[in-house]
Amino acid sequence: RHESKTNPRLLFMEERDLLADPTRLPAAAAFPGYLQIDDARYRLRYRFEPGDRADGVTLQVPLEALPGLSGVALEWLVPGLLPDRIEALLRTLGKDQRKAMIPLAETARHLAGAAPATPEPLLSWLEKQLTTRGVRGVHASDFKPESLPAPLRLNVAVLDTNGRVIDQDRDLAALRKRRFGEAKAAAAAEPKAPLEREDVKQWDLGELPERVLVSRRGHAVNAWPALEDRGAHAALVLCGSPEQAARTHRAGVLRLLALAHKRELKRLWTRADVSTDIQLLFRSLTSDQTLEQAVALRTIERALAGRSLAIRDEAAFQETVAAAAPGLSRSHDETVALTQDILTRYGDLIPKLDASPPPAYEPSIQDMIRQLGRLLPPDVLTSTPWEWLIHIPRYLYGIDARLRKLAQSGLARDQANMQAFAKHATRYEKRAEEDAQQGRFTPALETYRWMLEELRISLFAQSLKTAMPISEKRMTKQWDQVVFGR
Repeated sequence: RHESKTNPRLLFMEERDLLADPTRLPAAAAFPGYLQIDDARYRLRYRFEPGDRADGVTLQVPLEALPGLSGVALEWLVPGLLPDRIEALLRTLGKDQRKAMIPLAETARHLAGAAPATPEPLLSWLEKQLTTRGVRGVHASDFKPESLPAPLRLNVAVLDTNGRVIDQDRDLAALRKRRFGEAKAAAAAEPKAPLEREDVKQWDLGELPERVLVSRRGHAVNAWPALEDRGAHAALVLCGSPEQAARTHRAGVLRLLALAHKRELKRLWTRADVSTDIQLLFRSLTSDQTLEQAVALRTIERALAGRSLAIRDEAAFQETVAAAAPGLSRSHDETVALTQDILTRYGDLIPKLDASPPPAYEPSIQDMIRQLGRLLPPDVLTSTPWEWLIHIPRYLYGIDARLRKLAQSGLARDQANMQAFAKHATRYEKRAEEDAQQGRFTPALETYRWMLEELRISLFAQSLKTAMPISEKRMTKQWDQVVFGR
């Protein structure tokens, strides 16, 4: 009591009093107050309360920032907990796999010390690092991050305009799925940023930044500028994620390029003399654009095959306009010929699928109708990569071949093939729906989608041959690429 008069903090404990080694205080950088993602900073909160929903580290983000939040950045947690997270991940491996890493805690510390300055998918990075260190046979898919204790998985809390938590989860995909529509609507309701413009018909935009910071209901969030195709013109908009911006901008740039070559494309279309029947078949797929408009966009893309359309300034745009000119005639002829082939086969299939089949055939017929719908969406000519668009006539012929087999007492075999196909189709459809709901694009999933068509050929129309080797093992390997990025 007497001592406290001269030393008022005598009975106060400091952090160092609780540490076995007071010289090893956690550095401020190890447990930062904010997480920097691109140009935006989001607050981090720490709580030690086992069993509580927010136990561990929580990242607080405004609702509007949710679609563009980088899941890769979140995998690395914070530097102070990274060694523990890596050690926990190593412990999810099989016993034989762990042998070469003992002691695990030391291995984890060394790995954490080699963390890259720019985050990349953590599990794939661990696979590469372990291979470099002589540990063989460990793949990204072998880790089980979902089994880690809650404090070693970042919790993401979504805030409303008043800073209140409206939802939180350690599964970013699940959180996005629940809130993506709401986040998109909230962003759309915001007043347009000064950068945004309507009725863009030529490149008079100056230099377009890759990313900007915008204020959304008092929060600074990342946004990605892009040109958006509006049919007769383009618009300059802000997207909620870099993936969405890249896809949107590509279509918008194609629209401006088509406008720049409007006269020549009109001349080529008149020369092609496409029949009314073919144009009406296309109209049965979509009313959003005419066949002439769709062919024009695909012609521009073909004339620039192999050239990047990630254009951000006028000089690059004018250079691309000039580069397209020499190939327009050839590309237009190719596009019209392929389009006529696709639509002719489509026209031949429709009455066959519409015919009243025996009741036992109905599941097979419905499966073929669903396949046809996926092969020929309204934007088939502009959205389908050319390397796969050229195979659509074969896929349509494959449906026809399957119909003939079915009519020749092939029902039992068809049903068995449908069952073999179902596993791959189901997981694709589930992931594709998640990607659509979250505004996400996964290139490996796009490849898997077309591998499914080749798998159909191998099952239902073997005589047509596949464009690539297809097997259960290859499908599984590609799916690992989808899930784990390896």
